Amino acid sequence: MTKCFVCKSNLQIERLKCTHCNTVFEGGFSFPLLAKLSLNSQKLALELILAGGNLKDLAEKLGITYPTLKKRIQDLQSELIMLIKERDDEITYIKSKIRNNEISKEEGEKIINELLGNI
Repeated sequence: MTKCFVCKSNLQIERLKCTHCNTVFEGGFSFPLLAKLSLNSQKLALELILAGGNLKDLAEKLGITYPTLKKRIQDLQSELIMLIKERDDEITYIKSKIRNNEISKEEGEKIINELLGNI
């Protein structure tokens, strides 16, 4: 779940808790890129990886034709491209805020690294 049920805006993670030691981390955390995929795309990506990229075997396992699988993979690819573009647009926006001294360089770099999954 990465979208608000009420207004459909993006959700942000604000609290993480270790189930073992109960350590809590609070702040603003982004969802990883792959977690932003639709549930169907996440499932397809998982099955594709587990199948080792073998599309013939995957189509058979999913009980669909090869052309149908290819179409679903193209849809997954399109969704990823859109998410990457959104992320890149957000990075461009953060960089403009740094240039305009609206946020510090350190804070901007922290946000950009989080968006890129470099944490």
